Amino acid sequence: MQVENDRRKWIRQELDPPQVGILSTEDQGYEVGTNLVNVPLCLYVDLLNKSSGGAVLKLEKGLKQGSTFYLHTFSDRQNVWEPFRIEARWISEISDTSTYFLVGTEYLNLEADDEQRLLGLESGQIPLPDDYESLMRTRFFRSVPRSAICSILNRVVQKKVKCGERIICQGTEGDSCFIIQRGICLARVEKGGEFHTVGRMRDGDIVGEMAILTGEKRSAHVDAETDMDLWVLTRQQFDAITEVYPDIRSFLTEMVTDRLSSRTLTADRSVGKYLITDIIGHGGYSIVYKGVHSRLNMPVAIKMLKHDMAMDADFLDTFHKEAKTIAGFNHENIIKVYDIEELFRTVFIVMEFVDGQTIKDIIRKEGFIAFPRVVDFLIQICTGLEYAHRQGIIHRDIKAANMFVRQGDQIKILDFGLSCPSGTKNLDFPGSVPYMSPEEIEGAAVDQRTDIYALGITAYEMVVGQRPFPEDDLMALMDMHLKRDIPDPVQFRSDLPNGLRQFIFKACARDPAHRYADIKQAMGDLKPLANEFGPLYKPFPSEKRCMTTLHLFYSEKQQLALKQLMEEFSVKAQEIGVDLKAAEFREV
Repeated sequence: MQVENDRRKWIRQELDPPQVGILSTEDQGYEVGTNLVNVPLCLYVDLLNKSSGGAVLKLEKGLKQGSTFYLHTFSDRQNVWEPFRIEARWISEISDTSTYFLVGTEYLNLEADDEQRLLGLESGQIPLPDDYESLMRTRFFRSVPRSAICSILNRVVQKKVKCGERIICQGTEGDSCFIIQRGICLARVEKGGEFHTVGRMRDGDIVGEMAILTGEKRSAHVDAETDMDLWVLTRQQFDAITEVYPDIRSFLTEMVTDRLSSRTLTADRSVGKYLITDIIGHGGYSIVYKGVHSRLNMPVAIKMLKHDMAMDADFLDTFHKEAKTIAGFNHENIIKVYDIEELFRTVFIVMEFVDGQTIKDIIRKEGFIAFPRVVDFLIQICTGLEYAHRQGIIHRDIKAANMFVRQGDQIKILDFGLSCPSGTKNLDFPGSVPYMSPEEIEGAAVDQRTDIYALGITAYEMVVGQRPFPEDDLMALMDMHLKRDIPDPVQFRSDLPNGLRQFIFKACARDPAHRYADIKQAMGDLKPLANEFGPLYKPFPSEKRCMTTLHLFYSEKQQLALKQLMEEFSVKAQEIGVDLKAAEFREV
């Protein structure tokens, strides 16, 4: 009883954050039936508090009361490891999880060789003290929650790689990632029989994280440029850790997003029945790829929601909404959606692939756009917007970068990712600030006039070659949208037709009541300008008709089932305006 009373008098120091320790056994020290399987035990633990007589540890194994252990604790302030010999006095399972245990320990007298105890540990069993100190300087361990450090250190396994050795092979299944402790490696995409360097990783970087995050096959070869020390974390271990510490998944997801966003080349990747071949664009929340339908050999554009955004449930819902919204659209001035795929922990929208450039690209190359062409573009944009508005949808991100110009100057409106029903109030995903209407900035309800304001800014940009307000300070920019009328574009283009000038002013009125009430009213002012400049705008002629021949080889007993199948196929084909002609040929 006296010993217990003395122990209660010990002054305890709460450790926040906990101190890291390495626990190793003097004997077996584990209960039969517990999850302790390593003999001897060697384990990273958290010290929650300590006193002159003992410490309370948090660990992932069940220990035997009365067992003795060696404990080496790391002092961040002094940057040294301190040795202790301890006895487990009590063990308690943490109530909210069966994974962790609290162990109360008492210090025992140190023996002469205790300070050297860790030197006898087998290298690679867990990171040794020197490994620990270098790993804590890596970007990965600096970014993960402190509470997860020991859990990760207890799971990683060391791998030594020689210079020139291949660490990852493109196209193979990925079941692990590698934390680089020391060394340099090169990531290369093999494409068309050639190798293209896409990245170089060194101390502190992570390699192969994409496969354990997304489930995709390896996207590149990774070869060691020097001898390397790596620590391997399997997908199974990663999933177990991130179930408890989801912030780690968020960190790696952001890293995957950054890596994909910085690349200009990608390995061929399968997304359902589509094959991704090239990167063709990056947006704020998506990456756009060129692809092909693997069976029909039809070119497509594939928009992938960036993985960090896919983890945001609200934004994921918005991305789904974009796909569903424009999948139902059928208009020559709006990009067509063919399919939606949900794979690799993100969403892919499969769209028609169109050659050309954006209005932003044209302005960048030419400085500004000729007046007749400006009016032509505006009428086409209005035609597409009128269609969308009739469906009750406001685009909310009209801008030069979202207007694609095909060969022959046909406009395609892109990126309905921020679209919403008319009358919606939504501050979560605002449009591009240089084009935002005053009511959007103030969080008021949006309607057709919101798109008209952005269209007016786009028209100003096409005419002048730049947007109306300085953009180096976004808060100041929003304030100008709220309080200042746009400058007169005639200052920059003295030959600007008055009708186009008046259109820009009215579309950009700060008060929605002073703008065009709807797109039809805006079109009413644009069409006379088109007549003045000449008949540039006209409906696009029907596309050249093509023919595909399909040969079916079948037996007589399959003929009836095939006839029914062809009838169903014919009905579907007619629904999309395709004529089906069948002719029977007898096989000789």
